[in-house]
Amino acid sequence: EQYRNEITEKLEKENKTPHFILESNGTFYQEGANKTYRHKFEKNSDRYNLILLLGKRKGYVSTENLMEELGVSDKTKVRKLIGAIRKIVVEKMKLPGNSIFENDKVSGYRASNIKLK
Repeated sequence: EQYRNEITEKLEKENKTPHFILESNGTFYQEGANKTYRHKFEKNSDRYNLILLLGKRKGYVSTENLMEELGVSDKTKVRKLIGAIRKIVVEKMKLPGNSIFENDKVSGYRASNIKLK
């Protein structure tokens, strides 16, 4: 909890959002964080593919496009994937859940500062 508060306070002072890195092997972490605050996604899992997909795009991606590209049949599945990834960001990386994705009811979702390696 203290680590999360320190990081959040530092980011707010610098008026920055955290930069996340997704490596090709599935390792996901905040740039500059120690290894304790990393998560390993199974490569080609829906969560991995969602981060990869949004990381490649610069703007919003509609929920319908995400459904099509991920091969899922309903919007609830996309929302659950987003929620699961946000939970990892909160619990494993000790950062605010909204620091990874932005969403808009009309436009869909977009990633905040994801680098792909």
